[in-house]
Amino acid sequence: MAAQLPDIVDVHEIKVGRSGEHIHVTCHCTLPTAFRCSVCMGRLPALEDRFKLECPEVYRVTIHSRADDDNLR
Repeated sequence: MAAQLPDIVDVHEIKVGRSGEHIHVTCHCTLPTAFRCSVCMGRLPALEDRFKLECPEVYRVTIHSRADDDNLR
């Protein structure tokens, strides 16, 4: 799903959990360093929405973003 969105560099640290009947997904998403925070916040809901459409059994998706130069530190 993330590969279909052009500005997402990668998705990693994917965790899936269950609480009762609810499935939760948490992951980290790398975005280009040049993006401002407001741009990043605009991209993540698109990925969350796509995930929920393709995997309706998932109750909650939480995505943490980071700039791609954070991985170089």
